[in-house]
Amino acid sequence: MNIARLKLAPGERIREQTIADGLGVSRSSIREAIRILEKKGWWRSCLGAGRG
Repeated sequence: MNIARLKLAPGERIREQTIADGLGVSRSSIREAIRILEKKGWWRSCLGAGRG
């Protein structure tokens, strides 16, 4: 995964913390960005997909 260089495969599972660590920002900043991207139809979250 390389979000900064747009090297993210469609459907690839990633964690908020992984993005935050890679960009040097907080998880809350990532959550807000994801909300904006979802509203524009550019991001789809699968809640709880990594739990189990």
